Amino acid sequence: EVDETADKIDKGLKELKQRGKLDHICGIIFGRMTKCYENEDEFVEYLKDFFGNTDYPILYNFPSGHTEDIAQSHFTLPLGVAIDIDAGQSSKLIKEPAVG
Repeated sequence: EVDETADKIDKGLKELKQRGKLDHICGIIFGRMTKCYENEDEFVEYLKDFFGNTDYPILYNFPSGHTEDIAQSHFTLPLGVAIDIDAGQSSKLIKEPAVG
């Protein structure tokens, strides 16, 4: 997200949770939250509070999406394909082609 309020991000995540969209996930990746929170620590605390004791990896500040530093390392994440996430190494591995 870019320049979204923390409340709007919270509302969106709560809606996904209420609709059961987070019930069967194996991990989650957040891009950079540019101009959304006062600092990165605030966002990390929010993630800890929202996701509680989940046992799947959560990556944040991942270099993807609508960020100003697009010329630096920036990744496209294909939708609907299997990936491996290693939160300890902050990495991901796409396991299948994005197009057939």
